[in-house]
Amino acid sequence: MSQIIRSNKTRRLRLAENLCADRKAKLTGLRRKILEILIQANAPLKAYDVVELMRNEGRRVTPATTYRVLEFLLDQGLAHRINSLNAYAPCADPRSKHSLVMFVCSKCDAAKEINDEALIGAIRVRLDELGFALQGGVEIQGACKRCLERG
Repeated sequence: MSQIIRSNKTRRLRLAENLCADRKAKLTGLRRKILEILIQANAPLKAYDVVELMRNEGRRVTPATTYRVLEFLLDQGLAHRINSLNAYAPCADPRSKHSLVMFVCSKCDAAKEINDEALIGAIRVRLDELGFALQGGVEIQGACKRCLERG
């Protein structure tokens, strides 16, 4: 099982490196490390969580630097900001620009990204009828399967 997780992490990091190279964006060691931390996390992380995890690994990084790195990852489509949690998660498919639909568990803060253009399209149509425009992604609060099973 841990071999699959390592393989997935390696594949995702390699994809990020290739995407940044194609875009002429520099994925520095620090940027790569923070992306790796996001990928390894089981849930979205706040910026200060990232700072603490870096310190636990013996790497000193300031909150300001962490925010700059997270902003880079957002700009490159390698991560998403989950506004309701004020946290960050790695993008499930950074190869293409897509509208974000994020399901967020209100009990454990787990988050699951889906890329569903039909759903986003339906939301845009309904918002247009109401005189609104979608800005950013859509976050849907609920309970994950694990929390539902726990009661």
